[in-house]
Amino acid sequence: MNRSTLRTSLTVLLAALAIMAVGAGTFQSAMSIKIPKVQIADAWARVGLEGGNSAIYLKLTNNQDQDLTLIGAETDVAQATELHETTIGPDHVMRMEHIHAIELAANETVEFQPGGLHVMLIGLDKPLHEGDEILLRLIFEGYDPLSIAVKVQHGDGLGDHGHDH
Repeated sequence: MNRSTLRTSLTVLLAALAIMAVGAGTFQSAMSIKIPKVQIADAWARVGLEGGNSAIYLKLTNNQDQDLTLIGAETDVAQATELHETTIGPDHVMRMEHIHAIELAANETVEFQPGGLHVMLIGLDKPLHEGDEILLRLIFEGYDPLSIAVKVQHGDGLGDHGHDH
């Protein structure tokens, strides 16, 4: 092998190593997960019929020193999953309104409960029976989704189903 061929081979090898090093750095940063520091307690979902609707209730505590914004939720059990709030209008009629964001101030707890904030499951793909568990992904602005298991039950959902993240 002459010097020119050796020099060319070394240049190609160094270029390949440089590309791999940059690619590895990109891969490593893509592997970073950014999860908000929140506590999730008392999560439960209402029993529901296939094709019908249900709702998920829970308590969210922002354990960070900065505000968080919940911008959505996802499940695999409904055609649509939305953040909702039940309000009473000037005509004294109760309505559910789709809301696009819920602000959680630093170190604040927000309660999702019947007659108030809730995660609405619209068009259930299957019936939800008492004792079933469904996966809920909460989406906070600037963070990766946070997933929890939610127990399906009748009634008011009393009980401790807390999760720390």
